[in-house]
Amino acid sequence: MNKRMICAILALTIAFAACNKAPAPFTDLNAISTHLAKAKSGTLDKPVAMIVNIPLGDMTNSGSGWQRLLMIIENAGKNVEIDLSACQMAGTEFNPFSQVSNGKFFVVSLVLPTAAKSIIGNRETPSFSHFYNLRSVKAEEVTSIGRNAFKECTSLNSVDFPVGVNIAEGAFNGCTGLEKVSVPLVTGIGNDAFNNCTSLAGINIPLATSIGDSAFDNCTSMTSVSFPASATVTNNPFRGCSSLASFSLNGVGDLGVIEDGRALVRSSIELIAFPSASGSIVMNNITVIGRSAFNGNAGLTGVSFPTATNIGIRSFRSCTSLISANFPAATAISLGAFENTGTTALTITLGNKAPTVGGSMFAGVTGEKPVIVRVPADATGYGQSPVNATARSWGNYFRGGDWSRSENWWGEVSYNRTAAPNTNIELIIEFMADDAAMIEEIVS
Repeated sequence: MNKRMICAILALTIAFAACNKAPAPFTDLNAISTHLAKAKSGTLDKPVAMIVNIPLGDMTNSGSGWQRLLMIIENAGKNVEIDLSACQMAGTEFNPFSQVSNGKFFVVSLVLPTAAKSIIGNRETPSFSHFYNLRSVKAEEVTSIGRNAFKECTSLNSVDFPVGVNIAEGAFNGCTGLEKVSVPLVTGIGNDAFNNCTSLAGINIPLATSIGDSAFDNCTSMTSVSFPASATVTNNPFRGCSSLASFSLNGVGDLGVIEDGRALVRSSIELIAFPSASGSIVMNNITVIGRSAFNGNAGLTGVSFPTATNIGIRSFRSCTSLISANFPAATAISLGAFENTGTTALTITLGNKAPTVGGSMFAGVTGEKPVIVRVPADATGYGQSPVNATARSWGNYFRGGDWSRSENWWGEVSYNRTAAPNTNIELIIEFMADDAAMIEEIVS
């Protein structure tokens, strides 16, 4: 190989290295302004990529580096990808300052400073308000994401928080475009954290210790979820997740799965969630139907729980196709158990002793709904089918009526109606002549 060839190869190597060298960060706001003015790109599909290393200062201050940067972006009117990882800021809490809208519309991708250890939360206005086109967020050192931080960032598609351990209430609520969530170290997920993330197909949270109420409600595209069997799950956090057909649990704990992984249970006897249930189902070993366990299962037509004693709050809410329910061992049916179930005729089979019933049993039913309660011939406590809305009877309690008890100085007890029964419920209490009829036929 001659010297000319060697020189040519060295030149190509140097040129290749130069082409692949990471671009230098912008350390001056004026240079950023000039760069954006000259940039030929700047569309949503081809945003201007910038690595920035400026002092962000107190981000709530109008003269801060952060707000001046946003104003430059606003004036340029070009979509940008911003890497702020090298930037310093006042404190360790990243606060994009929701009161300011300048420039945020044009931010497509954002890498937060490594100096940031948390993202501020806000009860009223989401922290990332006005970031209407924000598609991705990454934060290498953020461990805590505040309340409602990214609420209703509908363009947000992917988030990456490699060391995040806490996601507060409503943090990603309403992020309908969110598909990719990487939070491998997260331990706490707050109430409503991913509520209405309708594009989220699955999530793996292998270290989660708690999952809040409604954390994943209405994630209609979710097909699978993985978390520890030891996690604390108080109520069903998967309401309306009609596609969720796979709960995958790791480690040892009170939680378990049945029905080929489609249903989540506690201690093998309490049903927490069965979001994909449809048609007719029989669950022989469940003694407690948890709060909202079937909430939103519009395709569920029949259920049989031969040993269930407690039917939880709003357990069958919005099960609009439900026509048959068998609870022969029930001792308590909680508030709103059949709320918003529409006008579909419903037959409920109960046992020898009338269960206690909570209020607003059929709240939200606004049209005529025939309901038959079938009980054994020798059953007690049910009384007759209600013929009006004023009588204090089990049937009217079941229809959602309520009465307050008072006692005067002489010990005389009286009752005053505090809530009227839902007169749209045409209730018939049917005493069966043949106890064998207690084996309810589940209608397909």
